Parts: sequence; C-alpha cells; structure tokens
Amino acid sequence: MQNKPLKILVADDEDGIRVSLACILEMEGHEVLTSTDGHEAIEQVKQHIFDIAFLDLRMPGKDGLEVFAEIKKVSPRTIVILTTAFAINDLIRDALKNGVYACIEKPYEIDEILDIIKKIT
Repeated sequence: MQNKPLKILVADDEDGIRVSLACILEMEGHEVLTSTDGHEAIEQVKQHIFDIAFLDLRMPGKDGLEVFAEIKKVSPRTIVILTTAFAINDLIRDALKNGVYACIEKPYEIDEILDIIKKIT
C-alpha cells in the first residue's frame, strides 16, 4: 500500500471495469470517485482535485481525449492514464505527446495498474 492515499478518478462506461478498478484501488487505500461518461467525468474534475484519472478512450458524451483536454485546463497536475479496448495508434501517439502519462489496453492486469501507480508515487 502507498504511504499517501491518492485521490483517483475512474471514468469508464463499462460497469464491471469501472466498479472493479475502483474497488481494488480503494482496497489499496486510495480515495476513488467514478464516472460513467465523459460529461460526468468533467463535472467530477471541476469539483475535485485528483492525483490520477483513469479515462476510457471511448465513452458516451465526451471521449477520454476530450476529458483529458478539460483536465489539462482545470487541473494540469492531474496525471491522466487512458484505457482502451481499441488500438487507435495515431490517437494514442498524439495523446502521449500531449501529456497523457500512459495508455493501457483492455483487458489489463490489475498488477499493471498498481505498477503504474507505484511509478507515479
């Protein structure tokens, strides 16, 4: 478990992925808020300061890249990690150039997520 609990946003329209990741991160001692779509994620970012945001690339309303752009404006210190089941190499490459910390393909292993959090902290 990390020394300092992190405040983490998990935004994903797939209930199983969102809930599972949130539960695991909470068991690791972190404070986690969730969103089911891009609009809700942006509202969360406007109301809370997050250390890390896990954003699904494809969500209803606004996609992960649109949410990332809003996070950069509102909370530039928030570290953004995109998750996707669709390998869209050009989009991913551009996102990484523009400040996304990492992009993880679904299905991902939870150890991969925990390793990224360790590197960040």
